[in-house]
Amino acid sequence: MAMLFVGLAIPQPSGGQNSGALDAVFMLVSVKRTGDAFHEHYQSVAIGTAFFVSGDGTAITNSHVVYLARHDPNSYHLVAVVGKELYSVQTICASPVTEDPTKESPDGTPPSRDVAQVKVVPFNLPTMDTWGYKEGSNFVRTADVHRGPLPRFQALTVGDRPKVGDKVRIVGYGFQSILIHAHQWTADGTVTSLGRLTDGTPAFLIESTLRPQKGNSGSPVLNEDDHVVGLWTWTLVSHADLSLAQANPAFEHPCGM
Repeated sequence: MAMLFVGLAIPQPSGGQNSGALDAVFMLVSVKRTGDAFHEHYQSVAIGTAFFVSGDGTAITNSHVVYLARHDPNSYHLVAVVGKELYSVQTICASPVTEDPTKESPDGTPPSRDVAQVKVVPFNLPTMDTWGYKEGSNFVRTADVHRGPLPRFQALTVGDRPKVGDKVRIVGYGFQSILIHAHQWTADGTVTSLGRLTDGTPAFLIESTLRPQKGNSGSPVLNEDDHVVGLWTWTLVSHADLSLAQANPAFEHPCGM
């Protein structure tokens, strides 16, 4: 069964959703340092999703989302865009990932646990103070560096393992063809089957309303109570409407794996 690291396209959130759950999900950006010590610049090279599991800034994402910063910390850094504010991000622990996720993975590569625990911390890139995107010749500012003590963050609750037939919702960040910057998206789905990854990590398949696409990862899979039941990670190349998530035992104790 061929799989790829992925994200989803972005429909806009509907009005009936729990805004607290949406506030607990944030964009995680890998930025690359360019220039010299006197003229440093940072360019975004990859965007993923993470979600808070504690008000102190502790969050969960996929290991491959933090791969660049872990393997080349002198060149790559992690930045969190939470609401309209910027923070730096430290990786606490991460599953081993042997392949660079920015490169194409061979079809048929068996998946194994892909979880990272990170923590949002005060911003520490001195030459970067705002986040935004180019629209024609104009720069559109969407977030500024947070100043002062860290706030308490909205966090998600980890729920029970999902069952076949459960209705779920995936929330994350990514791109849509008509947009030139990332937005929060949400997709409804149904759990179709349960299983395990090659290392025994519990996992489950989701049939979703959106076609999965290669891109962002690390989104929480929520049940009807907005509790986290999975970590959305892969798409099946051979089935456009199916994707694969790791069940909650994989990230309840990510540093004890």
